[in-house]
Amino acid sequence: MMVGRDGAGAWAALDASAVSLRVVEYTSAGKTIHDAVGDFPDSAVILNGALFNPSGVPPPKTIGVLVDGGARLSTSIDVPQPLDARRTDILRVVTSRFHFGQTRPAGGMASYRVGGGVPDPATVRAFVAGLVSFILGGHAQTESDDQDLATYFGAGSSANGIGIVGISRAQGFLFFYARTPSLWSLGLRKSHEEIQRELVAMGIEDAVLVDGGSSVALATNGRVALAASRHSNPSLQNTITSYLVFTPRLRMAEAEEATGVA
Repeated sequence: MMVGRDGAGAWAALDASAVSLRVVEYTSAGKTIHDAVGDFPDSAVILNGALFNPSGVPPPKTIGVLVDGGARLSTSIDVPQPLDARRTDILRVVTSRFHFGQTRPAGGMASYRVGGGVPDPATVRAFVAGLVSFILGGHAQTESDDQDLATYFGAGSSANGIGIVGISRAQGFLFFYARTPSLWSLGLRKSHEEIQRELVAMGIEDAVLVDGGSSVALATNGRVALAASRHSNPSLQNTITSYLVFTPRLRMAEAEEATGVA
């Protein structure tokens, strides 16, 4: 596994055949990336998932559908039928977005997939649905391809925190990138379109965006590499509730030079 930092964020790249995906949702508020690292010390990478916080409904619930080991986790749309109007709208958003998942543990690169909508848990054993597309089939996504990009980046602003998970099938690696809004403001000001071009040039064929802004966090081999503001204040009502956890720990080398992906 290779890890590194640049002027605005942190990244990690690892052999996809060496790890398995576990999807974790905390059922109480106040759980941060630091808690996730403590709970999963054998992890190679932990990345924040996606968040939805219905007003006045504690604890906060994850937007989308979460499945781990073929079992559906308790999210904001797992409620008794009939669905009320709010939850119906959540489900509509989720099914119109994208998922990232793994079909089988320790299954190699072929087991990881990015696709539209909500997959069948019988065929994708661990996944997060309700994500925003960033690169699909080697092509950078635009707002014309995925209108949720405009929402994610704040109507065209690239200053937001960014969390990315990407797949390079030809080279057999998974790639993770996290950037906080505060680090971006310090001076390295690449747009998300520039990031897309650089990832495509690296060989990333598919990539999705996890929850951004102040929710962004990345940990590698038991160490928090980057965490935005929500992770420093566990009393916040809308602290992150879901994480993508890749295990086991791997031998790690730090890059001598920045990748330029910032």
